[in-house]
Amino acid sequence: MSRINDENKQLNIAFNDSDLVESKHDQIMLWLDVLARDPANFINILNAKWETRSEGVSHCLDAPSRQLVKTLPEHHQSAISRRLHEMNSAKTKSVSQPWQNEPVPTSKFIHLQWEHILWDREGARGRVGYCDLLAVYSVNRHLTRNEIITHQLNARERQSATRSEHKFWDWELQETGREREFSEHSVEVKVFFEVKSKIRSIGELMRQIQTYKSTHTFRSASYNDLAKFVVVAPPNNEVQSVCASHGINFLPYVTTKVGE
Repeated sequence: MSRINDENKQLNIAFNDSDLVESKHDQIMLWLDVLARDPANFINILNAKWETRSEGVSHCLDAPSRQLVKTLPEHHQSAISRRLHEMNSAKTKSVSQPWQNEPVPTSKFIHLQWEHILWDREGARGRVGYCDLLAVYSVNRHLTRNEIITHQLNARERQSATRSEHKFWDWELQETGREREFSEHSVEVKVFFEVKSKIRSIGELMRQIQTYKSTHTFRSASYNDLAKFVVVAPPNNEVQSVCASHGINFLPYVTTKVGE
């Protein structure tokens, strides 16, 4: 990360990060660039899980019935459409227990950016610093199970009993099948990585991280726990312990994948 914005003297006094020009910093960044593209390396950080489950019912016509509707007079088409709309107006209900056959929640990598700008507010004067690497993921959080009920449209043209020249349509919906399907809903999780080739001072590191976590860029992304801050550095138990006590993730720079 580069120096804090010179126009903000209070923050400029806080720290001066010269680690960016170190060759090992580039080495860690290139290693992290590869690692961050696979969300399987950050299972605990991304925390993919079904936070909410809901259940709903939907009604639809089978394929032959959809074609039949097109041949009916327009007012009958509207009536059938309204009927299906009424049947589908029931709200989904929350479910507290998992289903036996529910899918496993997953995470997907979306994109990453080196030296992502951290803003305190809009405009150049609000630029506080840079995040070494920002990675964005799509993470499963909400699951819906839908019961789909298929109907057959039975329609026929009838002759009026009182007026021989008058004909009308008579129709009804008959249930022909049911099936269930799951709908997975994801949220966007942003992971802010701060890379250090070596830790010169734990206090200086924490001041930097806390400053960056207070920026508008981080706070606007952290609603509902959708932003994470991760320090990446050579293994250091003391630094890892302090980071953990402040809710900051620590990723040791190693030559093998996380978790191996």
